[in-house]
Amino acid sequence: MLPLLLSLCFVGRVLCTDLTTQAKCLNYGAAEAYGIFYQINNSDDDDNRTLSTFLSKPRLYCQSDGRCHDQLPKYDDEVLPFRTARFTTLGATGRLGPTTLGSHYRGQDHEGMVYLRDGVQVFTVPATGVYLLEVAGAAAGWGKADNKTTRGRGAVVLASLELIKGRLLKILVGQEGAENKESHGVGGRGGTFVTGIDNTPLIIAGGGGGGNRQETRNARCDGTGAGEGNPGYTPKGGTSFPGGVKGHGATEGDRDNVGGGGGSLLSRGASSKHFGGKDGAYGGEGGGSYIKGGVGRRPYVNGAEGGFGGGGGSFGNGGGGGGGGGYSGGGRGDNWSDACGGGGGSFSAGNETVATDGGNDGPGYVVITKL
Repeated sequence: MLPLLLSLCFVGRVLCTDLTTQAKCLNYGAAEAYGIFYQINNSDDDDNRTLSTFLSKPRLYCQSDGRCHDQLPKYDDEVLPFRTARFTTLGATGRLGPTTLGSHYRGQDHEGMVYLRDGVQVFTVPATGVYLLEVAGAAAGWGKADNKTTRGRGAVVLASLELIKGRLLKILVGQEGAENKESHGVGGRGGTFVTGIDNTPLIIAGGGGGGNRQETRNARCDGTGAGEGNPGYTPKGGTSFPGGVKGHGATEGDRDNVGGGGGSLLSRGASSKHFGGKDGAYGGEGGGSYIKGGVGRRPYVNGAEGGFGGGGGSFGNGGGGGGGGGYSGGGRGDNWSDACGGGGGSFSAGNETVATDGGNDGPGYVVITKL
C-alpha cells in the first residue's frame, strides 16, 4: 500500500475550506477523519498491477463544534451531497451503448447529476475543486474456444483534474462485446472516454484486443497506458499489424479474415472489403471513432462484435480478433491461432498520472472523487 495522500477535515457533514493533515484535523475537534489512499491491486502478479482509490474506514466526521484554520466552515459550494461517483456501463453489453439510466445511480452521490445522450453519460460537475479520476477500459470477450482467463484486459488511468462547478463532462464507459457462442475469435473491447462537452479529451483508457483461440496471455492484447495502440500479437509465421497513433484508429492489415482495427478518439479503424474497407476479402469491421459515437463494430459472422467504445469486430469463425478501442486504436488481429488484436491506447490531460497496462479484467468504469 502506498502512503496516505491527504486527509480532509469535516464539521458535521460540511467540508472546511482548508485541507489539513489528519493530526491537525483531530486537534480542531474532530472525532475522526478519513483519508484517501492509493492501493495496489493484484500485487502478487508483477505484470498485472493496478492502482485504485478507497476511503479508509471507519467514516466518522468532525464533532459539531469542530473548527478549521479559518475558524468557520464554508456552507455554499462545499456542502457535501457529493463525495464520490462511480460510472458504469448501466448493465449494457455489446457494440451499442446504454439507452436508459434506470435506477443504477439511485441513492448515490451523483443521482440527478447525470443524463444520457446516445449512450454517453453527461455529468455536471457539482462544485469547483480538484478531483481524482480513475478510468478503466473494458476487457475483451471470449468465445466457444477462447479461454476467458487469457483475454486482453483494459488499461487503467488515474489522474487529478481541477474542474469548475457546472462544467459538463461526457463519459463513455467501454463495454464488453458479445460472447461468440458458435466458434472462436472475438471482437475488441471498448475504451473508456472522459472528455469535455466539446470532445476535448481529459482522460481515456484503452480497451483490450480480441483473441482467436488464445492459449496464453500476451501483453500486446491488453489496453496500454501509452498513447499509441498496441500492435496485434501473432505467433511465429503470422503477421503483426500496428496500432493507431496520435488519436487515430488502426488502419493497416492486408490479409483475408483479419479482425477490424480498433477505433479511436478521432477516426475509425480499418475494415475488411466486406464492410467497405480496402484490405482483405473477409473479416471484421473497424471500430467507430469517439467523436462519431464510439460504436463497436460488426463481425463477419457469429456475433463476435466489438464493444461500445470503438472495439473492432472479429471475423468470428476462426480468423483474427478485433482491435481494442481507445485514444488510439489497437491493431487488427491476424488469422492465426493464439493471436489477438492489439489493445487500445490511453491519454491523460491530468496531473500526477498513473497508468497501468491491462489493469482491468471486466467492463469499463469511471470513478470520480472530490479531493
